[in-house]
Order: sequence, then structure tokens, then C-alpha cells
Amino acid sequence: MTRMATALTLIIALAAMSRPLTADPLPSACDVLQAIDIAATLGPDTTYALTTEIETQDFRMSLCSADTPDLSSRMTLMVRETLAAQTPDAETLRNQTIDELRETTGQTTVIENLDIGDAAIWVGEIGQLMVWHREGRVLFIFSPAPMQDRTAAEAAALKTLAAFP
Repeated sequence: MTRMATALTLIIALAAMSRPLTADPLPSACDVLQAIDIAATLGPDTTYALTTEIETQDFRMSLCSADTPDLSSRMTLMVRETLAAQTPDAETLRNQTIDELRETTGQTTVIENLDIGDAAIWVGEIGQLMVWHREGRVLFIFSPAPMQDRTAAEAAALKTLAAFP
């Protein structure tokens, strides 16, 4: 009986070791924006609107917009978390995204690689910061308004990565 219990314990331990460790699931995009206190950046009376929330067996996605009352400042955040067992790494996903963006918006689109998270790009023409996190399993897309407020998007990304390692 003791041998069987020991063998069972070893099998369970080995199975657990072969699975990648996963961090806690991320909250919705609005909860992320509130957790990083985006209102401190945007201004008092910031409101949050969750516009999309989808969950399938393969991914979880939410989209939220934080706005000032006069709509002069905004930070929209999309959080996409892959739940599928296999996913390409962050660098591969970044390169695929760059190729798709260039096909869609043109080869002259200026896309800058950034050293944020596991991989990141800033696409100035559309004013978006895309950050891959947790070995590419998570994608954050920050869209600030005014559209060219890259500094605010980068600050929000760094706070997000610190709050949700």
C-alpha cells in the first residue's frame, strides 16, 4: 500500500512538473485599468465602460475604455489571454503581428519594437502599444487618446506588468 501511494505521488508530481506553471487569470480590462489607477493619469471623474467580454475554451478577451467626462483623454485597453495548451512565443507573435499590420496598413507603416514585457511594438499611425506578456499567452493593447500619447500608453503598460506579473 505504501509503495502504491509513493508511486501515485511520484506520478502526480511528474505530471505537474511537465505542465507549464500558469499565473492567475487576468481580470477584465476595466479591472486592470482600475488596478493601475489610470484615473490618476487621465484625471478626476474618469469613467469606465466595458464594451466587450468574450470567453471560449481557447481564449479570454475583454475591452474597456476609461474616459474623462469631457472625452478629452481616454485609455482603451484590450486584454487577450490565450487558454489553449500550445501557443507561439511572444517574439513569434510580435513578428506575425508586424507582418499582418504591414499587409493591412502598408509596407511604409512605422512600427517600433520596444523593450516592454516579453515583446512590444508601438504603431504610431494607429496610436497603439501592443505588449505580449506571460511568454506570449497574454496580449495587452493600449490605445491612448490623444492618439499619439505614447508616453501614457507606455506608463500604463509598465504599471500593468508590475501589477499582474
